Amino acid sequence: MSSVNVFLRNKVNKSGQFPIAIRISRNRRSIYLYTGQYIEKKYRDGKKTM
Repeated sequence: MSSVNVFLRNKVNKSGQFPIAIRISRNRRSIYLYTGQYIEKKYRDGKKTM
């Protein structure tokens, strides 16, 4: 069974924004895909960060 999660990486870029990433897990292996989109900390939920 596979699972897909969207989360914010906890690593800040030079402009103080956080990257949005997608994690796909299957058979206990994970693949991380980065969307290339960034958001500011004030828009971050904080529940699902890496």
